[in-house]
Amino acid sequence: MTRKSISRLVSIGGPLACVAASFLFSWWPLAAIGIIFAVIVGRWPLAIILGLMLDIIYGAPLGMMHILVFPFTIFAILGALVRTFLASYLRKGSPVTL
Repeated sequence: MTRKSISRLVSIGGPLACVAASFLFSWWPLAAIGIIFAVIVGRWPLAIILGLMLDIIYGAPLGMMHILVFPFTIFAILGALVRTFLASYLRKGSPVTL
Protein backbone atom coordinates (compact mmCIF):
# COMPACT_ATOMS: atom_id res chain seq x y z
CA MET A 1 0.00 0.00 0.00
CA THR A 2 1.23 3.44 -0.83
CA ARG A 3 1.28 6.35 1.57
CA LYS A 4 -1.60 8.02 -0.29
CA SER A 5 -3.84 4.95 -0.07
CA ILE A 6 -3.13 4.59 3.66
CA SER A 7 -3.99 8.26 4.17
CA ARG A 8 -7.24 7.81 2.25
CA LEU A 9 -8.08 4.69 4.23
CA VAL A 10 -7.56 6.49 7.55
CA SER A 11 -9.45 9.63 6.48
CA ILE A 12 -12.50 7.64 5.39
CA GLY A 13 -12.26 4.60 7.66
CA GLY A 14 -11.66 6.55 10.88
CA PRO A 15 -14.98 8.43 10.92
CA LEU A 16 -16.86 5.33 9.77
CA ALA A 17 -15.25 3.28 12.54
CA CYS A 18 -16.25 5.89 15.15
CA VAL A 19 -19.85 5.92 13.93
CA ALA A 20 -19.98 2.11 13.86
CA ALA A 21 -18.56 2.01 17.38
CA SER A 22 -21.23 4.47 18.52
CA PHE A 23 -23.86 1.92 17.51
CA LEU A 24 -21.97 -0.93 19.10
CA PHE A 25 -21.52 0.85 22.43
CA SER A 26 -24.77 2.83 22.14
CA TRP A 27 -23.02 6.11 22.95
CA TRP A 28 -23.89 9.09 20.74
CA PRO A 29 -20.86 11.31 21.61
CA LEU A 30 -18.71 8.77 19.78
CA ALA A 31 -20.75 9.51 16.65
CA ALA A 32 -20.08 13.22 17.15
CA ILE A 33 -16.35 12.44 17.42
CA GLY A 34 -16.59 10.60 14.09
CA ILE A 35 -18.17 13.67 12.49
CA ILE A 36 -15.48 15.93 13.98
CA PHE A 37 -12.78 13.58 12.69
CA ALA A 38 -14.26 13.62 9.18
CA VAL A 39 -14.38 17.42 9.18
CA ILE A 40 -10.83 17.81 10.52
CA VAL A 41 -9.29 15.56 7.87
CA GLY A 42 -11.15 17.47 5.14
CA ARG A 43 -13.87 14.98 4.28
CA TRP A 44 -16.74 17.36 4.97
CA PRO A 45 -19.14 15.76 2.45
CA LEU A 46 -18.66 12.48 4.32
CA ALA A 47 -19.36 14.32 7.58
CA ILE A 48 -22.62 15.74 6.24
CA ILE A 49 -23.71 12.36 4.87
CA LEU A 50 -22.87 10.71 8.20
CA GLY A 51 -24.78 13.47 9.99
CA LEU A 52 -27.88 12.86 7.86
CA MET A 53 -27.65 9.10 8.39
CA LEU A 54 -27.22 9.51 12.14
CA ASP A 55 -30.18 11.88 12.32
CA ILE A 56 -32.35 9.37 10.49
CA ILE A 57 -31.21 6.50 12.71
CA TYR A 58 -31.33 8.27 16.09
CA GLY A 59 -34.39 10.38 15.30
CA ALA A 60 -35.27 13.82 16.64
CA PRO A 61 -34.05 14.71 20.13
CA LEU A 62 -36.45 14.83 23.05
CA GLY A 63 -36.93 17.42 25.76
CA MET A 64 -35.69 20.98 25.41
CA MET A 65 -33.68 20.20 22.26
CA HIS A 66 -36.74 19.01 20.29
CA ILE A 67 -36.45 22.15 18.14
CA LEU A 68 -33.29 20.76 16.52
CA VAL A 69 -34.67 18.26 14.05
CA PHE A 70 -31.27 17.44 12.50
CA PRO A 71 -28.65 18.02 15.23
CA PHE A 72 -25.86 15.86 13.73
CA THR A 73 -26.31 17.42 10.28
CA ILE A 74 -26.25 20.94 11.73
CA PHE A 75 -23.14 19.97 13.71
CA ALA A 76 -21.45 18.66 10.54
CA ILE A 77 -22.30 21.75 8.49
CA LEU A 78 -21.12 24.12 11.23
CA GLY A 79 -17.93 22.12 11.61
CA ALA A 80 -17.29 22.25 7.86
CA LEU A 81 -17.85 26.01 7.80
CA VAL A 82 -15.56 26.58 10.77
CA ARG A 83 -12.85 24.42 9.20
CA THR A 84 -13.16 26.24 5.87
CA PHE A 85 -12.89 29.69 7.43
CA LEU A 86 -10.04 28.68 9.76
CA ALA A 87 -8.11 27.00 6.95
CA SER A 88 -8.45 29.99 4.66
CA TYR A 89 -7.54 32.38 7.46
CA LEU A 90 -4.46 30.39 8.43
CA ARG A 91 -3.34 30.04 4.79
CA LYS A 92 -3.90 33.58 3.55
CA GLY A 93 -4.17 35.62 6.72
CA SER A 94 -7.75 36.75 6.03
CA PRO A 95 -11.10 34.95 5.95
CA VAL A 96 -12.78 34.00 2.70
CA THR A 97 -15.85 35.98 1.68
CA LEU A 98 -18.79 33.95 0.44
